[in-house]
Amino acid sequence: MANIAVNSFTFKSVLDKDTIIVSVYADGKQIKDLEFSAISYTIASAEASVQSTAENFGILGPGNTDLYEKARPGVTPPAQTSTTIVYKYDIKKYGPQKYIVVYEIGSTGEKQIFEGNKLIGAPDDNLIQTAKLGLQGQYPGVVNMTRKTPSPPPVPTVEPPVTPPPSPLPEKLKTTDPPKYLPQSKYKKAKKATLGQFIVKATQESYEGFYIETYRKQYFAGQTPEQNGVELEKVEKTSGFPDIAGYVAGGLSLLALLQSAFKKQLSQDEINKGIAKRYFVQDNRDKKISETSQELFEQGKKEIPDFTYTEVPWHITNPVQDLVVNGITFKGSESRNKETIQNLESTMPGISKFVTDYTYLTTPASLPAVQEARVQTQVVKDPNAGQEDFRKANFDLRK
Repeated sequence: MANIAVNSFTFKSVLDKDTIIVSVYADGKQIKDLEFSAISYTIASAEASVQSTAENFGILGPGNTDLYEKARPGVTPPAQTSTTIVYKYDIKKYGPQKYIVVYEIGSTGEKQIFEGNKLIGAPDDNLIQTAKLGLQGQYPGVVNMTRKTPSPPPVPTVEPPVTPPPSPLPEKLKTTDPPKYLPQSKYKKAKKATLGQFIVKATQESYEGFYIETYRKQYFAGQTPEQNGVELEKVEKTSGFPDIAGYVAGGLSLLALLQSAFKKQLSQDEINKGIAKRYFVQDNRDKKISETSQELFEQGKKEIPDFTYTEVPWHITNPVQDLVVNGITFKGSESRNKETIQNLESTMPGISKFVTDYTYLTTPASLPAVQEARVQTQVVKDPNAGQEDFRKANFDLRK
């Protein structure tokens, strides 16, 4: 066979499992894929073998038909186009092992050109560097390869929630008793009480805020026993009013509290002043009247304006009954309270039937007594009248 003129001769190789495939090009046209055993050859030695064969045959001499097939007469080989070739890689997993796969991507599509060994614990950077060193002689552009599949974003580190320390209790809610200690198994997690649920046991004042319940069914202000909060008393409320399930949802809980049974507790300040404040509400739809606390009274005026609200000064001092001194009548607490209630009939009809005990909350034994007024009278005698009385007294003694 005559020598065939070839202007350019190139080849590329790829490792496909246990076989090295060398693709041979002449004048830009692929003419042959040659296979070499990966056991006997490396990529470099396989390409060297092709190169040696081409040189031995001069690519122009007899016997080169295995490397070059002449174009048929009258057929013009396709013009070679310049295409942009990029290289990408993926890090894949096989059980506990990892390996790298490299791809050549051009206008004709995507082709896998390398698959690394499966290794355990190999850092990604090491796999990438090994692939670049082995491929850059044949694929110079591989040094700029990028990841085919973007790396998943790092999993954000979730910090455990930090429980803020309990807010300090106001001094008036702390007890002077020795600090309490209870293991967590002996008390329930702190809850928040709303107005009307608890009162302070010692002062009978309403309590709103955090509280804990112990295994003995005791209640204390605060979030932990170590806060040494005062002891609380649960307010048991019952309602004798009609079913309120049909009332508007926004006012349901407040309405229920306003219409629940309520027992007034005197504060020390009220005892000192001798006058307590009582708070009454009337539902204008059914004219039902109930007594409530100051807190619920103030909240109700804002949120349920359809009620009638009345604040009543209530006398609790001695004398409870009327007292007459030197013909002058001094009104006692009972009369004053009765007069107050009767005067409210015009603004809150039915109040005099709802409030009938006008001595309620008056406790004479514990309240300072009002000193009864005393009138002192001084008698002045005529001196002459005194002598006359003396003579009369001794008249019968003359002999």
